[in-house]
Amino acid sequence: MRTPNQQVTPESKTVAQSLARMMRNQGIKTVFTLPGSSCIQLNQAMHDCGTRLILCKTEDAAVHAAHGYAAATGNAGCCVVSRGPGATNTLTGLVTASEGFPVLLLVGDNATRVR
Repeated sequence: MRTPNQQVTPESKTVAQSLARMMRNQGIKTVFTLPGSSCIQLNQAMHDCGTRLILCKTEDAAVHAAHGYAAATGNAGCCVVSRGPGATNTLTGLVTASEGFPVLLLVGDNATRVR
């Protein structure tokens, strides 16, 4: 098991693995996300990097949780949501967080070959 401050190795094979590694190396240790097909590869890659995933029921809950995390810890809050209407549901939370709290929103999508 990796220690919290240990760098993730650069041997990434997919975009999800590269993104998860870069996020972890930037200090993102907790991510609020949704279970589901459009986020599954990134969620798995983040889990493999040792990132703590907190599953939320809806996209708006994920972004509000990331905002609360940023407000409580002083670190950037991060959330991963699904594409389409799911991404649209994050707008209220993003506007609320824009009052001075760093929130990173990632919108997941399946690879073209999976669709």
